[in-house]
Amino acid sequence: MKTIGLLSLIGALCLAASPAIRGNTPSAQPTRFGVDVTVTGKMPHVSGAIGDLFLSFSGPVQVPKATLPTGTYVFVKVNPSFVRVTSADRTVVYSMFGIVGATRPGDIEHAQVRFEREAPGAPPRIVEIYPEGSSTGFAPLYPKH
Repeated sequence: MKTIGLLSLIGALCLAASPAIRGNTPSAQPTRFGVDVTVTGKMPHVSGAIGDLFLSFSGPVQVPKATLPTGTYVFVKVNPSFVRVTSADRTVVYSMFGIVGATRPGDIEHAQVRFEREAPGAPPRIVEIYPEGSSTGFAPLYPKH
């Protein structure tokens, strides 16, 4: 089993949704945030499938229809349009949601999970997951408010 630390990659890609205004400066400066994510399982790319993804989070994160507390979860692509998130032992289903394909530019050597903040103080939500060695991944579909 391969462990990949993604903190630096996530820190570089994640910006908070709410701007921070400093003094009388008219331009907004984004606030950076970091979430430790460790991939504890291989994320193979086989004919567009991501296989079983074992993701561990050091703090709560959002997926469609659920907020996942700190812990390890299995993300399983059940068909080309849906992902199911279960506990590490697969006994509890936390969420099942629609996905769309996503393409990333640049580094494909490493697995990547991208986050964004929906509101100040809210847990970051997963917006894209890319398997190791692939420029394609998936983006969860969140309900519109």
